[in-house]
Amino acid sequence: MAANSMESSNIPPDLSFFTFIAKGKLLEIIGKYPGMKDLVIQPNLIKVIDKIASLTEVKEHGVHKIYRFDTSMATESEKRMYIFRPTSTVIHQIVSHIETDRSEGITRQYHLVAVPYMSHIIQLEIESLGIHGFVTIDEFPVDLLVVDDDLLSANNP
Repeated sequence: MAANSMESSNIPPDLSFFTFIAKGKLLEIIGKYPGMKDLVIQPNLIKVIDKIASLTEVKEHGVHKIYRFDTSMATESEKRMYIFRPTSTVIHQIVSHIETDRSEGITRQYHLVAVPYMSHIIQLEIESLGIHGFVTIDEFPVDLLVVDDDLLSANNP
């Protein structure tokens, strides 16, 4: 009996529930805005998003193309969704993208998804930069990430 207890304790816990919850949150946010959209992901979040949801699952929720966040963007869809860690630098880059589109006569909807949350200071910055009326803001609070079969991380990505 004791040997049996030892064997069962070596089985790693099933942590897929945490990924399931994060995937549900992510796909809910992406699906919240119907129609085709381009997804722009900050480079340090690409692996995190990939661990949470597959490319196929993301595309099933209306994503046309996925781009790496860069200082210059040439996306095609009428909707663009950014997934990023909210910093002043990133917000200024997004404002630059929006201003470039507007100067070229391109009108599209912009959706900002802050990981894990949008601080009040960044919200004030968005307002002061004059894009508050041009964007919608969501938050993607990644609580726990599955790092390995038996390891969780509580660090924000």
